[in-house]
Amino acid sequence: MSRSLPDHQKSRWKDSLNKVVHAYNCTKNESTGYTPFHLLYGRHPGLPIDLLFGIQEPDDATQTYPEYEKRWKQGMEGTYGLATKHAERAGEKGKKYYDLPPSR
Repeated sequence: MSRSLPDHQKSRWKDSLNKVVHAYNCTKNESTGYTPFHLLYGRHPGLPIDLLFGIQEPDDATQTYPEYEKRWKQGMEGTYGLATKHAERAGEKGKKYYDLPPSR
């Protein structure tokens, strides 16, 4: 990802590292089908500007902690279940190609 920086910024790559990490965490992973951010926090990432333009609504502040915990746990169980299935399929696909005889 850092290769995509303009030439004048490549020598100062550390200044762009936080943007690269954010981009990676917001990019859907092929093997799981989810972004790393979503698997860690159970929601899609957002920026303050998203709230300003109404792209992402803030969490419901009126819910109690037990309600939030229950909803988060149910959502994450479903997410992890799907991510596991996606990862298993990706592993099977990789194994299929790994087991092919070398081409000459």
